[in-house]
Amino acid sequence: VHLYLADTEVKLNEDGITNQDMASAFRWLISKPDKVEMRKQLVGRPIFQGIVDNVLKRTSSMNSTTMKQFGPGQVVISTAPGDDEALAAAGILVLKTQEKVLEFSKAGFLVLADEVKAAQEDVHRAVCSARAVVIML
Repeated sequence: VHLYLADTEVKLNEDGITNQDMASAFRWLISKPDKVEMRKQLVGRPIFQGIVDNVLKRTSSMNSTTMKQFGPGQVVISTAPGDDEALAAAGILVLKTQEKVLEFSKAGFLVLADEVKAAQEDVHRAVCSARAVVIML
């Protein structure tokens, strides 16, 4: 672990992970937790943010009830329903590339898994007017 943290290529603070967060996570791991429960009311990427928030004992910054505005020029990311690995990868992709993408697409990202209540015609319009479509398998 110390080699990973000491690696000059690893910049956890760029991902919003502080040394205090790492210490809290290690304390939590050492305490041998029984389980981490996924909050059933969350969908999409907030599921994983909820787990992180649970481990770090903090309130979540993501909310499943807030619908994103669908619009032209977005980078649309699609994952297979129920594919947690693809959804987690989509979340990491957004986190790692958000700054660069916003340089050429002011409309930003639209992760379809976050928008389960969206009307089919809104999804169709977003995909057809997207700057790019990424399908995570």
